[in-house]
Amino acid sequence: MATDLVWARAARRAAAVALRDHDPRAVLYSTTTAALLWPRPGAIRFDAPAASTGRHALVVGAGPSGMSAAYHLRRMGHAVTVVDAGPMLGGMMRFGIPKYRLPREVLDAEMQRIVDLGVTVKLEHKVANIADEMREGGYDAAFLAVGAHIAKRAFIPAGDSTRVLDAIAVLRSMEGEDKPMLGRRVVVYGGGNTAVDMARTARRLGATEAIIVYRRTREKMPAHDLEIEEALQEGVMVKWLSTIRAAGDGALTIEKMRLDDKG
Repeated sequence: MATDLVWARAARRAAAVALRDHDPRAVLYSTTTAALLWPRPGAIRFDAPAASTGRHALVVGAGPSGMSAAYHLRRMGHAVTVVDAGPMLGGMMRFGIPKYRLPREVLDAEMQRIVDLGVTVKLEHKVANIADEMREGGYDAAFLAVGAHIAKRAFIPAGDSTRVLDAIAVLRSMEGEDKPMLGRRVVVYGGGNTAVDMARTARRLGATEAIIVYRRTREKMPAHDLEIEEALQEGVMVKWLSTIRAAGDGALTIEKMRLDDKG
């Protein structure tokens, strides 16, 4: 335990230096190391909050933004109530990041550390009217952190029989008991971290082929290099300089691209 905490503290210091020096790859490595080593239940608790201010804050949304706000507000001495329409804390950290990237025991431990500061949590509580919610709860202030749960949709001409899913919906469904049935061959359109997450998730669900279709080159791909490399090692294939022109009847029409002088 002591050795783990030493490594975790060192990793977090390295992350701070990387942020200062604008080195995103170092931030990724060091913060991941810290997350995997540090937040074990009961290992480290936050310092006690300041003296009570007598004020009560409402936080709508239990994702990274909402829980961070709850942490800071509670440390300042305010009473804090976090409400969320979902069944668990974490927001997109839980429903948008696969378990292999963010182990749930790590996430649960981090959430519990914030709750242990004295934060009140109300799950499966949807706020329909913020003014009514504040008045009925006697809150002095509200912080809205409703998250980004709506996926970006690309227009792909497709027939009625073509199955097109958005990545956010699929990744969200991975938290339930009934895992999505994606089939043997899965094509993912896009080049960001979410696309890579989706392709790697498809492989874990049994897809024999998971293919990423991306319109530029690997050098232009916005996903982290580490994520791309691990995806390739897991058997994910990538069609570079390609876009999906149409989908239908169990087949895709791929259009090849080329970069101009502007990339």
